[in-house]
Amino acid sequence: MNNPLVSIILPVYKVENYLNKCLDCLINQTYNNIQIILVDDGSPDNCPKICDEYASKDKRIVVIHQKNQGAPCARNSGLKEAEGEYIMFCDSDDYYEHDMVDNMVKTIIEQNVDAVRCKAKVYDKDGNYIVESFRGFEDKKLTKDEIIKNIDLYYRIKDTIHCWVWALILKRERAISFKADIKVIDDFEWYSRFLLNIDSIYYLDKPLYNYIFNPNSLVNGFNADNIVRKMTGYYLTFQTVKENLKEVPNYESLEKELNLKNLYYVSDGICIINKTSYKQLYDVVIKVFDNDYVREICGNLLGNMGFVTKIRVFFIRHRLFRLLTLYFKLK
Repeated sequence: MNNPLVSIILPVYKVENYLNKCLDCLINQTYNNIQIILVDDGSPDNCPKICDEYASKDKRIVVIHQKNQGAPCARNSGLKEAEGEYIMFCDSDDYYEHDMVDNMVKTIIEQNVDAVRCKAKVYDKDGNYIVESFRGFEDKKLTKDEIIKNIDLYYRIKDTIHCWVWALILKRERAISFKADIKVIDDFEWYSRFLLNIDSIYYLDKPLYNYIFNPNSLVNGFNADNIVRKMTGYYLTFQTVKENLKEVPNYESLEKELNLKNLYYVSDGICIINKTSYKQLYDVVIKVFDNDYVREICGNLLGNMGFVTKIRVFFIRHRLFRLLTLYFKLK
């Protein structure tokens, strides 16, 4: 196997408690020919200093300091700086297994594909193991036709982790930019375009990425406007994904999956703040769910959902928001 350069892009913002572990795992990879691009997205904590300290000790590290513009712009800045034949991404509060890059490079070369996705282990913020992603997936290569034929599988409600940019390696020429106006789960939208831009992908049955799930990252203290902004941001993201994929042959079933996932994401976000007062929660529920778009996506879903989700949809369709708020309070 040859030894191609791999560029690893990390947006960095308010992760000072996690950044050292993430960077230590990168600089100690068994595969050495890497370019680590740290994009300090105007982080107000000690992250800029930590980035510069690591860069002073390891010439493979490049640091970009920029005003806060969000993860999409940070990743785009990293792509512009990337020199590698292959591109990888990492969230700076997560970390790689020590041999992740080695395994990913070996697989993408041996399988002669445009991209490789591996499994991931999910931990809570205290380091307790939660679950392994891509359960049920095995080593498998998909061609362009197979990707299009099975594209709805990537967006099913229980398979959310399939659509993120981490746990992925791709050929540099297949890299596409992120949309700056997508502020929430931007990589979810990016992946919908990426799938249409590649000719092949390989699924590697190894958990090489470690994802730290921290529900509190959604909101730092209760701020109704912040929650509403994030939840309605999901709507824009999902609308854009549907627009990206509307020409695929099985779009009708895909649209239903996306609508279900959209409700799942928003409802899950509301559940995170259910410890606040009933009045505060009710105000958020009204702002998030009382709109034409939500009623539209709820219009034809009753035959495709579990019982609990049907209850949520029933409340939304009939504008029973006090009952919906009570449901979230008891969740």
